Amino acid sequence: MSNFKHIVTWIETHYWAFIVGLFLLTRLFIVFFPTTEYSDVTHYYERYANFWRYGMEPYFEHLYEYPPASVPVLYLPLELDQRGWGKYYLNYRVETFLIESLLFVAMFFTVKKFWPRQEVKRKSLLVYIGLSLLASDWLYEGIDLTFTTTIFLSYLSILWLEPKKFASKVVFWTLFWLSTSIKFLTLPLMVPLYLLTKTDFKKDLVAVLIGFLLIWGGPILYFRSALSVSFIYNAGRPLKYSSFPSYMVQVANVFTESEIQSTLAPDFEFIGPVSNNVSQIVKILYPLSILYVLALSALMAWKNQHPDEELRYTPAGLIRLCKWIFQPTNLAPDDRFYLMLRTHALYLFVTFFTAKIFSQPYHLWYLPLIALYPFDRRIWPKIIAAIALMYILDLTSWLAYPLWFRHWLANQGVGFEPNVIRDIFRYIPMLGALTYFLTRTPAPALHKS
Repeated sequence: MSNFKHIVTWIETHYWAFIVGLFLLTRLFIVFFPTTEYSDVTHYYERYANFWRYGMEPYFEHLYEYPPASVPVLYLPLELDQRGWGKYYLNYRVETFLIESLLFVAMFFTVKKFWPRQEVKRKSLLVYIGLSLLASDWLYEGIDLTFTTTIFLSYLSILWLEPKKFASKVVFWTLFWLSTSIKFLTLPLMVPLYLLTKTDFKKDLVAVLIGFLLIWGGPILYFRSALSVSFIYNAGRPLKYSSFPSYMVQVANVFTESEIQSTLAPDFEFIGPVSNNVSQIVKILYPLSILYVLALSALMAWKNQHPDEELRYTPAGLIRLCKWIFQPTNLAPDDRFYLMLRTHALYLFVTFFTAKIFSQPYHLWYLPLIALYPFDRRIWPKIIAAIALMYILDLTSWLAYPLWFRHWLANQGVGFEPNVIRDIFRYIPMLGALTYFLTRTPAPALHKS
């Protein structure tokens, strides 16, 4: 017992060294003890890298679904492999660990500098490390963590750099455009992010363009219209089996028994009349939901900058709103940061419910947000528990139905997959998180003394 007290005392005294050591220890475990299941890195990424090494250019000569900044990320591990440094799979995992380390270092110093409340400081990084351990089988198995690092470094730069300085704006927008060149997902967020960072319209516009040209200028000049291959590929994909719309199809299929699941990777879509109808609905619902989030985020930015002024939906009110778009924001950096996090959360969770594609690694897209967001003190444990439940259900096999149980159900004549029932518990906490971000404003006072 006395030894345990000594350990607790040492941790309290050397807490930040403990956090760094815990991060490194968990990452060494994740890097060197990967999942034995399927891996996109070995099945897709290494194949793409070999295409490029032997002269087949992405977009021009073979289908490639990711934007151009992903190319060097996928290719570098093979280049090191060919030079006698490791093997592709391990090299890729180490590379992703190094990229994540940039994010962790930025979070570490942000929490130390800007979160004066000790209990919040200690919770933030522990939450990040704990949830990432639940996601350990997926953490370094794709490009999602690299994508997440770029967009969150963009957000964190708001706290560290003077927002009115032109160089700060260029850094922010360059990191933003870098995220879009790894995954297109963040592109619509340009609208709310501009509204939250604007200080001088001309400088803002030039910074946006410079950031765009730094990241996208070269690829556009080289690949030109061939870059549209990624858009066309993703636009043409069917409902992925793990998406929420596909779940609705599976629920309906319990009663209709009209759908058949395809065996073609990566979507394993359901085929039948219900799937066709849901697909048509998603084509309309998804863009409308994105427009809704953008409008809502613009309204949030307005209300936070004009707390005592009511926005009237009259011609005069709309003119006032249009003028505001070109006026500087008067928000403090921390308020901008928290509104960015809330907008990011709303955008992702709405997307999870309305998009036709969803994969397990998508949970990594909001992992830093859960650690950094100023949740209401009373609701905070419930949010963490809900996110942990989603991670356990989606990213681990701890609560999966055993194969023998599925065979037993089939032998009993049960015509539906038991995960139809299990997956309800994936979407209940997801809906709870979405509801929280829709109805609760950030509480930055929780991060202040």
